[in-house]
Amino acid sequence: MDWSTIHADAGGWARSHHTTSDPNHRKAFANAVTYLVTGASGGSHGPSLREHLVSWSLMGIGGKIGDFDGLTVLYPDGTLPRAGQWDYDDAIAFAAPLCFDSPEKFLIQLVQISAHEHHFDDAEVDITAVKKAVRAKAGICKSPGCNRCLHKANKTGYCKNHRHLSPRQKEAVMRAKGKSV
Repeated sequence: MDWSTIHADAGGWARSHHTTSDPNHRKAFANAVTYLVTGASGGSHGPSLREHLVSWSLMGIGGKIGDFDGLTVLYPDGTLPRAGQWDYDDAIAFAAPLCFDSPEKFLIQLVQISAHEHHFDDAEVDITAVKKAVRAKAGICKSPGCNRCLHKANKTGYCKNHRHLSPRQKEAVMRAKGKSV
């Protein structure tokens, strides 16, 4: 199947199986399934938090996140197929809970993704959950997989092991290198 056929079929699956879901979740699902099967991202909107959630989930439990000159880089642990290596049905099964389940189920990851990735076309329920968690000062490191509790005085949102990922720290490094921010 080609990209447009996969995208259309995944969108149809989402509309028929999740009729009451937010339209942005259904669009994110179609884009995510297409990405898993073809390896090419894009589609009808986004990237949204849910699309990033699917791609971040490809890191696996032992995956790492890094920073390369201001870009977020994901290092998979190799336990899951990479994008472009998925069977259509397996991609549907993998992406469906990530795109349609309650945001509270993935709240830590969604907060971390929101801190690291440019995203738009998000479902209002996702934005509300992330904002609520951030406002409540969830007190967890924003670095994926870390989950360390932060000291009450912490203003970066990152534990001492991951402070270098903070946007403020990235700006300071860029300035020190003589690059514009």
